[in-house]
Amino acid sequence: MKALWIALLLLLLTGPLALAQTPARVDAVTVPVADESAAARSAALAEAMSRFIVRRTGLADLPETALGQRLQSEAERYLVGFTYRDVALPAADAEAVGPPATEKRLEARFAVRDIERALVGAGIEIWPSQRPTVLVWLAVEADGERRIAEAGRDDEWFALLRERADTLGVRLIFPLMDLQDLSSLAYADIAAGFAEPLRAASQRYGVDEILAGRLQVAPDGRVRARWMQLDDESAMQRWQDSAAAMPDLLSRAAERVAGELRRVYAYLPDLSAQRLLTIEVQGIDSLAAHNAVVERLQAISGIDRASPMAIDADTVTFVLAITVEEERVLAGLESDARLAAEEDGWRWR
Repeated sequence: MKALWIALLLLLLTGPLALAQTPARVDAVTVPVADESAAARSAALAEAMSRFIVRRTGLADLPETALGQRLQSEAERYLVGFTYRDVALPAADAEAVGPPATEKRLEARFAVRDIERALVGAGIEIWPSQRPTVLVWLAVEADGERRIAEAGRDDEWFALLRERADTLGVRLIFPLMDLQDLSSLAYADIAAGFAEPLRAASQRYGVDEILAGRLQVAPDGRVRARWMQLDDESAMQRWQDSAAAMPDLLSRAAERVAGELRRVYAYLPDLSAQRLLTIEVQGIDSLAAHNAVVERLQAISGIDRASPMAIDADTVTFVLAITVEEERVLAGLESDARLAAEEDGWRWR
């Protein structure tokens, strides 16, 4: 506690300077790179920027626009730092001998707020800092069997869906399929698209939306699907699709979900706003806990900076620089799993 008090006291003694020097949010993107030459790095940084702006907006075609091309050409302007890594690749042949093949990758760390200013300034809506989460239930009919998709057996499908959704800034969650799930939801509930059983079974996961799909896989691999996307109150969308192979079908489903979520969650924040909100957080008993709280606060949608302004035992008073309405920030605090609402503030847990 003494070390925490001394470290934070140094921040407090700087007055307004502490607010200005609170680290800005940084996000990392990892891409393949040919080598460590300047030309290869420039190409990799452009690709990293392309992936970043798609993930931040959910717009797959944004890199092809004039704004997207400009941001890619100016990627170094937004760069905070970069690192090269040699990553071992999975062996194509399980019985192969010798050292594994490797791929050189570049991890680029971008200044989030600066890129957001460029996007918002051009009228491009962005995701909130806390990405939308979607729980996915899949009813599968294949090889004469009807079942609910589950981890271990359908990892390849889950990975395809998750990877495509992640590139668009949407976080997918898959059910545990434990006894509680098995007792609360049947194959027919998913296949027929019964909304209420799906909502009831999904409550334990605390997600923003639900995606339910019935997949019918033919012997030749062709697949047909019926999809339903739900929120807390209504069926947002129902649609059907088919494809010659599962990857194409799942990729299109992820894109459709991201598009529907954008209509609800994407927004234009006021990034130039200078509004301040003061809150107290209890249970901060170390410098590590303090840093974790700051990182958590700055991840909440609408909070640009979080700076300590006073200390009393294990309670730290933070001044938040916010870019949205105070009510929206408070709602984000209330929904955070690590912050428990107290009578006069919040408690870190």
